[in-house]
This record gives sequence, structure tokens and C-alpha cells, in this order.
Amino acid sequence: MPDTPFIIVERARRRTAQVRLGNVSTSLQDGPKWVCQIVPSNETQSDVGAISSTRMAATFGSLKPANVSLTNCVEHEGGWLASSARDEAGRCRAYAHLGVDRTLEMVGMPGVGPWLDERDTWWPGAYELPLLEQLPAIVAPLLGLGDKTGSAYLLMSLTAIDGTALVTESDNGIERPFRIPGGVDTVHFSPVCIGGPMVRWRGALIAAFDRIRHLVGLKSTRPFYL
Repeated sequence: MPDTPFIIVERARRRTAQVRLGNVSTSLQDGPKWVCQIVPSNETQSDVGAISSTRMAATFGSLKPANVSLTNCVEHEGGWLASSARDEAGRCRAYAHLGVDRTLEMVGMPGVGPWLDERDTWWPGAYELPLLEQLPAIVAPLLGLGDKTGSAYLLMSLTAIDGTALVTESDNGIERPFRIPGGVDTVHFSPVCIGGPMVRWRGALIAAFDRIRHLVGLKSTRPFYL
């Protein structure tokens, strides 16, 4: 797989910082956020205007960023935007935006709650499982990645995670909370080049998921579902 161009990596990281500061396509609730950008390579890009509203509504209706369902697909800045249900303040927990250049941005908020002696815990599987399921079935056809030549760069981050804990299996196989190290608010995952049969890039994506577990000191543990 080719290396991800530096400019794409830096742009994705700047975008994560903007999401952290609230500069988003639609108002989000407070809490940890999973940010994912999928940027088609030059040879894959095509006009987003060629996608019908019916197809976009069906596609976004099937996406679940961080396992949060989306509704209300509308045209937005030359592309398409769908968000989850809103609270009384008009804020949502997830959205997906397909830009005019066919860059797909997904932001989702894993559910947060108490576990043992930790007050704000969340589960990485909330974004890992839906992404593994939806990339080949939904995202690849949308971005034209199903053939042998189409490819895209997938870049993920977690932000607003300071003071929280992730729940995962320990090195001895016991599921429990692991507190995020103090002062760490944003984590960037290794970029992954996707396209063609999933068998070509699934391993790289799963290895990228391990970043957050390594952060809390786990060495070789990987959940059964991966």
C-alpha cells in the first residue's frame, strides 16, 4: 500500500482540532469524539453531484459512526450531510458529511458511563465494529473503491478523551476500564490505505485500532471481535 501523503495527514489532524473546538458541520454534544476522514486518491475522485438524493439518503441511513444512527440527509455546501437525532439544545451525537470532492467525514460519540471506579468510560468497539462492517458494504461502493484500482486514505482520531477511561480486555483477559493518561486529549491513529478486496487492508486497519490500547499500556491484547 502507498504511503499517505503528508498534506492529507496534516489536513486530517487540523480537522480533528477543529472538531475539538466545535467547528463542525452540525452542533455536537460534549464528550469523547471519534473522527474519521476517508479521502479518495486522485484517480478515484469523481463529482459528488452525480449521486442522487435517494441514494445518499439510503447510504447515510445505513452508516453508524460510533454506532449512532443517522437521519435527516440534506444537501450541504455542495455535498451531503446527515446527523443523528438531536437533544433539546439542538445538539447531536454523530454526523456524516460527503464533501464536493467525495471526502467522507464521519464523527461519532461513543456512549459514556460509569464502570467500577471510573465515572466516564467508553468502549472502542463502538467505532471499531461498525467501521469494519460498513467499509466494504457501504463506504467502498459510495467512493468507488470496489474495483482493483480505486483507493482512499482512511484517517482516524479520538478527541476530548482527557479524564476518561476506555473499557477493553487486559493482558490477562479481564475486561475492565483503563484510564487515559493525564493530559492526553487527542490521539491520532496510523493512516490506512483502503481499496479493492478487504483482505488486502483489513489487517492494517485492525493494527491501527491498537493505538489506543497501546496508549494505556496494553501490549498484545486484542478483543475477540477483531
